Amino acid sequence: MKKKVKVIIGIIIVVVLVIAIGKISSHRVNTLANWSFQYNDSTDDYSLFFALCDTKEREVAASGKVSIRIENENGQVVYEGKKAFDKSDFGTYDSKAAGEHFLADVRIGTDEMAEGSSENGTVYFTVSGSDYVFDEVRCEAYNLPTKEITIDVQELPQEICQKDWDGSVKAKLMITDVTYSTSSDMMAGITFSISGEKTFGSRTSLGYDMIDYQLCDGNGYVVDSGQIFIDKALGTGDKFTDDSLTIYDLIPGETYVLTFQDGAW
Repeated sequence: MKKKVKVIIGIIIVVVLVIAIGKISSHRVNTLANWSFQYNDSTDDYSLFFALCDTKEREVAASGKVSIRIENENGQVVYEGKKAFDKSDFGTYDSKAAGEHFLADVRIGTDEMAEGSSENGTVYFTVSGSDYVFDEVRCEAYNLPTKEITIDVQELPQEICQKDWDGSVKAKLMITDVTYSTSSDMMAGITFSISGEKTFGSRTSLGYDMIDYQLCDGNGYVVDSGQIFIDKALGTGDKFTDDSLTIYDLIPGETYVLTFQDGAW
């Protein structure tokens, strides 16, 4: 009788152990999913999101580390390093595109990243823990830090002549100041503000005056040229400020030279 009791107790212990081990193993990290990368404007840093799933494809929290390399589209490495994470770094996030997910949020500060020549690129990363490791995966990156663009303007003040069809001087404009501004999104372009005074000529019947310009890169190659139309009827002695010139697709970190030339009607 005692022998039977011992056998029953042994069976119960085995069953309990199997159930316990099953529960433990079902919560072990088995797959990596739902990764993405974004810039956080409010905190001026970046988030690498990813989910860890158990054997039943449930998203779970765990501790581990992630090795990260970020390259912009010109092949420049703007970040390379390792970050540790634990269960406190996980939270529930909801989006219309991906739905609700339980994700790790690993942060990278802007001050940890180098400035490059493009704000677009790719994040390469590997996630591992004490009892799991995954192959390297990647995702797209946007709003990466970029170097400032430098614009050198020819010596001012400079007088520009507008010539008639026969070569005679129709008007003269004295350019006294040029400023420029960029937005955080380089694709929005650089806008120039040009100030000066009309020193010769009457108000034209067309209602505007014109300045020819040319923008060259650091090697002297022309990247943009055209006319700036000052849409005001200027008379001699009238001052003006014009911000209609915006140039796109300039390369971050490059130096450009802006010059002005005489124009003809």
